[in-house]
Amino acid sequence: MLISKPATGNICLSLKDLVQDFLESRQHLRPKTLRYYRTCLRNFLWYTQENGWPTDAGEITRDRIQAFLNYVGRERNRWGYTEISRSSSRQASPATVHHYGRVVKILFNWAAEEEYLDHNPTLRLKLGSPQIPSFAMAESSSGSTTLRIRIGILWKPLCFTAKQGSYLRHAATCGMN
Repeated sequence: MLISKPATGNICLSLKDLVQDFLESRQHLRPKTLRYYRTCLRNFLWYTQENGWPTDAGEITRDRIQAFLNYVGRERNRWGYTEISRSSSRQASPATVHHYGRVVKILFNWAAEEEYLDHNPTLRLKLGSPQIPSFAMAESSSGSTTLRIRIGILWKPLCFTAKQGSYLRHAATCGMN
């Protein structure tokens, strides 16, 4: 159920209602994407409640959103969970922080475009790079080191071993030309 907006400006809308309306407006997305948005925004709402943020979506500021992203990046045992087997029990990667930032920016961009808010608190919010490493070294059980280089968005093993040292000879063995 979308909340009707007045023709002349902002309405007092709770952050929880804003998130609900946003998710309802995204029903055309793939189920996995919608589930991802729902998870990120549920955790965002949890954080806002735990930290006593205003319930009015129009009172959310860029500094508060930056504090949320700092929490995601630094805190272990996020979202009130204490199970050590959960991924939220470990420090989040830069990519995770980036993804949370993107989802929150998408929410507030949508809210501003739909005129739910007079201003967009994420307008000049800088998100850090997901910092996907350009290469990674992995040790195999035989003791040789395999080098993997990020090409585009895919990881392709180059089959370069420290013992043999010939990339070209082993690239053909890996099926890379």
